[in-house]
Amino acid sequence: MPLSTSPVIRRARLGAELRQLRRREALTLEQVCGRLGWASTSKLSRIELGQSRPDLADVLDLLDVYQVPASQREALIVIARDAAISRGWWKALGEMGERQRTYAELEAGAASIVEYQPAVVPGLLQTPAYARLRVGAGRLLHPEVDLEADVRARLARQEVLLRAEPPRYTALLDERVCDPAGAPGRGVA
Repeated sequence: MPLSTSPVIRRARLGAELRQLRRREALTLEQVCGRLGWASTSKLSRIELGQSRPDLADVLDLLDVYQVPASQREALIVIARDAAISRGWWKALGEMGERQRTYAELEAGAASIVEYQPAVVPGLLQTPAYARLRVGAGRLLHPEVDLEADVRARLARQEVLLRAEPPRYTALLDERVCDPAGAPGRGVA
């Protein structure tokens, strides 16, 4: 099943592969960074954890240090290129907060999504009015949040469920989530 572009997923995969290669060679972060002339281990650590966009030249250097065979090398180069330059649909919104962007990136690369919500309707199922109430309530703690921009971003994330090959989606909700009045026994499942 082809998945949408998700830089987060690709960075995580590349990082895991590079960490596995380093460990296969029985090298520490310090040893690899020393061989490459990198000032500290934080750069390599961020790459392995998928926390930074990888520079292709750095990835090529790491593949050289790890003596990666040509067949495996090509596959990792493709992942590195995609992780470094991929831009998802959510980038066009420009107004999406970090948390929403992370969800969008993960959802875009997912084959399956399972959510449990004991108290709220999940973002992928929220109506515009419900999203506005949820975001509005959050503004008490984060007054800098642009209400309408955040609502648009939240609703745009729902498009993942409408694509040609959507992820399998399962939402487990407590019955209280379905009853806005909070009255016991009046929930709709």
